[in-house]
Amino acid sequence: MSAQEWMTAALWAITPTALVGVLFWYTFRSVLRADRTERRVRKSVEQQEEARFAERYGALSDDDRQPTAAAHPASPADGSTQPGHPSDADDAASR
Repeated sequence: MSAQEWMTAALWAITPTALVGVLFWYTFRSVLRADRTERRVRKSVEQQEEARFAERYGALSDDDRQPTAAAHPASPADGSTQPGHPSDADDAASR
């Protein structure tokens, strides 16, 4: 096998892997850019809504804001449960 034939065979062997790698990179790049853009737009919309609310009803202090679900996990680490809604107690009793 000559050097030129060997190089051609090597090129044909690596081409599919390189193309799949480029496709993988491009797909993830697109996903990450879309996520970044969506977060930026969502933050802008939330700021506009907060400004509109503050203009209409007055500004809220940090104490007046509703707590988020992330601030209060559904089940504490110690395993105790506190029903937050009457149907939660029914579900726990039926288990």
